[in-house]
Parts: sequence; structure tokens; C-alpha cells
Amino acid sequence: MRKPSASAWRKAVSRCGRSRARPSRRLSKPGMRAGHPRHPICRRCAPSPGDAGRSRQQEKAPMDLIARNAVVLRCRRRTVAEVTQAVSRGVAAGEKVLVTAFVAAIFALILLNIATRAAGRPLIWVDELAIYLMVATCFVGTSLTVRQRLDFAVTLVIDTLGQAKRKVVDATLTVVGLAYGLFLIVLCWRLFDPVQLAWSGFDIAAYTAASLNFLYTDPTQTLGIPKWVVLLVLPLYAVGVSIHGLANLVEDLGWAERERIATDVAATLEAG
Repeated sequence: MRKPSASAWRKAVSRCGRSRARPSRRLSKPGMRAGHPRHPICRRCAPSPGDAGRSRQQEKAPMDLIARNAVVLRCRRRTVAEVTQAVSRGVAAGEKVLVTAFVAAIFALILLNIATRAAGRPLIWVDELAIYLMVATCFVGTSLTVRQRLDFAVTLVIDTLGQAKRKVVDATLTVVGLAYGLFLIVLCWRLFDPVQLAWSGFDIAAYTAASLNFLYTDPTQTLGIPKWVVLLVLPLYAVGVSIHGLANLVEDLGWAERERIATDVAATLEAG
């Protein structure tokens, strides 16, 4: 069996009421024994040989706990990263559908405008609707490029940095983009003011008189629909940028591997 270590004897001495204040090799009192030359202690409090293994296990216990906590933290980070990436993939898929539909609608409206003008009966609302669809396409497409990391950037200085410093710069820029998206969400919340609208019982006239916010009453020039319908693209853009920015951030922090989002634009840029 292993002999008790010095640390085990010191712990036993600290608990023993009969231990001497000044250690000595000579024991004069009955019931004392010199299990350790510098720590005389009574038989009742003397550590047994089995205490050596227990003391070593107790010393390893904090390290095991730290290791377990580190593993749990890594698992939680990976779970958060996977959920964020999955949500971002879903939002990106919806944005692709919207961009495709908007572009097709713009093309159809242009053809309709040409045909009606050639027939001498132009539709005045076609131009305005096409403009609104073009603006919506720009917002939704910009949100999609954030996830694809195809947004415009000046990389003159970044290209001269090393790999480690470049990762820090990329993460910092991602945080700035995420902060921009969250700030835009706050502005959209204040613009649409859903809480005050709910307190007004969704009565547009009462809400407008109380808040002097004419968002829900002002119509467009030729379409005649309320402007809030057109401005719905702003909160959609803000939420999309925030979700994609968060997904990019968990990848920049190393919580998950960077996803490869294949697009025709990215393939063209890499080929060039």
C-alpha cells in the first residue's frame, strides 16, 4: 500500500486538536506517534495508507470538473452554432425565392408596360410597382450577400495581414455588421410601433391621432395601397442581416465550420 503523502499529513494535522504547535521528532505524550517526522499527530487523526489515493483523487477532481465543463461548453457552442446556421440557411433559401420572384415580376411588368404603351392605353401604376419591386430586390439581395460573404469590401489593407490577424479583423467586421442589423431592427420597431398600435385596438385612425404617425394612413401615389405594405421590406432586411451576421460570427469564432454556399456569382468571381 502507498504511504500517506506529506499533503495528507498536513491536512490531518490541521484537523487534529492534539498536534503540537512546533513540530518535533521527540514524542513525550502518550497516544502520539511519529508517522511523519515533522508532523506528530495522534492515532485517531493519523491518515491511513488509503488516504494517499483519496487525496490524489481529490486533487484530480477539480481538473476533471474543469475538463467536463469545457466539454459541455464546447457542445453548447456547437449546438448554438448549428441552430444558427440552420436558421440562416432557411432564411437564405426564402430570400433566394423572393429575389427570383421579384426579378421575374419586374421583367413581366416591363413587358406589360411596353405592350400597353404600344396599344395607347398605358397603366400608370406599372412604373411605381416596378420601382418598388426593384428596391425590394436590392434589400433582399443585400441580405443574401451578407450570408454568402459577397458584400462589397475594400481589402487593400486586409490582404497584407497574416492569417491570425485577418481572422480577428473578419470577426470584428462581422460584429459591426451584426450591430448594424440589430440597430436597424430597433429603428423598424419604432417606425411601425406595434405596441402602441395594439393598445389602440388596431384602430388606424385612433393610433394616428394619438401618435401622429401617418405610416398606416398615407397611400402610395398611383397604387393606392398603404405605405406600410411597401416598407415591410425594411424589417425583413434587418432580421435577415442580423441572422446572417450571427451565423457568420459563430463561424468566425470557430464554433462551427464555415459553410460553403455555392452560388453562380461566387463561382464566377473565383473563376476570374
